[in-house]
Amino acid sequence: MEDSSSKHIFQENQEIIEYLKNFRLFSHLSDNLLNQLVPLSELSHFPEGTNILLEGQVNDKVFFLIRGKVAVYAKGELILELRRKGDIIGEMSVISAKPCSATVTASTPVDLFSIRARHIGEYTEIDTDNWQNTLYRIFSMILTEKLTLTTHKAKQYEETSQQLQKANEELKKTQSQLIQSAKLASIGELVTGIAHELNQPLMYIHTNTRLELRRGVENLDPQSAYDTLKLVEEGTERMMKLINHLKEFSRQTSPEMKPVDLHHILNNSLIIFREDFKLHNILIKTLYASELPPVFGSQQQLEQVFINMLTNAKDALLETEDAVLTIKTETRQPADNIQQVVVSFIDNGAGIPASILDKIFDPFFTTKEVSKGTGLGLSISYGIIEKHNGKLKVSSIEREQTIFEIILPAINMSEQI
Repeated sequence: MEDSSSKHIFQENQEIIEYLKNFRLFSHLSDNLLNQLVPLSELSHFPEGTNILLEGQVNDKVFFLIRGKVAVYAKGELILELRRKGDIIGEMSVISAKPCSATVTASTPVDLFSIRARHIGEYTEIDTDNWQNTLYRIFSMILTEKLTLTTHKAKQYEETSQQLQKANEELKKTQSQLIQSAKLASIGELVTGIAHELNQPLMYIHTNTRLELRRGVENLDPQSAYDTLKLVEEGTERMMKLINHLKEFSRQTSPEMKPVDLHHILNNSLIIFREDFKLHNILIKTLYASELPPVFGSQQQLEQVFINMLTNAKDALLETEDAVLTIKTETRQPADNIQQVVVSFIDNGAGIPASILDKIFDPFFTTKEVSKGTGLGLSISYGIIEKHNGKLKVSSIEREQTIFEIILPAINMSEQI
């Protein structure tokens, strides 16, 4: 038995010597030096599925692939596969004793040659220059292999990053189109109120100018003519203001972020709505704070949010007697000491059932009839307020009231000076 065992060891050692002679990393060494590396070397066979190296564990060997295929994983993600004879499996951990940064698993049955690289220096018979040269070459081979892994991973990240960037650009484009569609839908829903708002000054102008014309030039009273012209001026200014605002609001432009006054934006929004609310016997109450610090945001996008709030409030109050919408502004000082500006829309309508309260910000969710809404208004508003580093909250008591709160961080004016 001893002869058989010795024969097997001798045969394996010869195989190791043969491998060392033929491999580029050790081929420059003399037979004497190669023989001294034999105790550090080993030929191994690993069945399919075996973990040869484990991420996070210390490793003292460098493996060289003889036959088969292995897979390299980092953080559970496949980085690459090695299948070429002579491919190196291992890294700086063989020298530094740091844990492996990757797991290597046999994808097929594999044969490997390994050498305990970290222990080469313990064999003092090897000439210092020679063993250092061997060590440096191991470093070089391992670093080359590491660079291959890093380059491959970087390429994967670059491709993924490009795909994400493209998807993000498409998402921004789609969101911009949705916001624009929601603007036009809001104007479409308000056509009756807008028409009435324009019709009133037109009727004033038409009626009074006809009266003056009937008097004729001979009977024209200068004071009466002046009063009529004054009415014409006021009426046309009112119409121009509304039309210009509608043009500005409906225009598709990139959002310009700057310090804005929420009271100003609220009043602009109400220009479009006041007459429509009057037609439906809905009273608007404004409880504005005496002083309201500015916020950093897009005037157009915030106006879109306010118009969505007003549209929803109007729809919620159509069947309510003594309908009232209260718009309240205030400042708050939360625990983190960052001052907030809060705009609340409070209606005394039927309220929102508790069963759907957590769904109302979902895209396309709506309780309105098919022809009455898209289900995008609140979803778009939620996204806009989030982009402004704010929050959009809702609370409701059925058959009593609904409160939408828009909370935005105030600009600290002392820091702006």
